[in-house]
Amino acid sequence: MSSKRNLAAGVAALGVAFGLPGAVQGQQRSQEPTAQEVLAPSEVLTGATVRLKVNGMVCPFCAYGLEKRLQEIASIDAVLIRISDGLVQIRTKEDQELTDEVLADVVKKSGFSLIEIERLDG
Repeated sequence: MSSKRNLAAGVAALGVAFGLPGAVQGQQRSQEPTAQEVLAPSEVLTGATVRLKVNGMVCPFCAYGLEKRLQEIASIDAVLIRISDGLVQIRTKEDQELTDEVLADVVKKSGFSLIEIERLDG
C-alpha cells in the first residue's frame, strides 16, 4: 500500500472511531442535513428548559467540553448543543434549581462568553 492510501485508511478509521459522518472510505456525506441539524433544540428536548446563547464555540470539541461541565451539575437532566449558532439547551431535573450565576460561571470556566439566558417552562 502506498503512503497516501495508508493515510486515507488511517483518517477513515479515526472518523469511524469518532462517529464522523462520511468517515467510511469511499462514502460521501449526503447534501441533506441530519435530523439534529434540522431540528431546533426546543423540538428535541421537552420539559422545563433553560436556553443559553454562547459565543466562542466553533467545533465539536468545544461543545463537548461545555457539555461535560454542564452535565456535572446535579440539577441538570439533559444538555443539547447546536454549534452553528451557539445555542445550548438544558433540561433541568424536576424540583431542582439552576441559577443564572451557576450557568454563567460554568460557561466562563469553559472558555466561552455567555450572551443570553432564557428560561422556558415546557
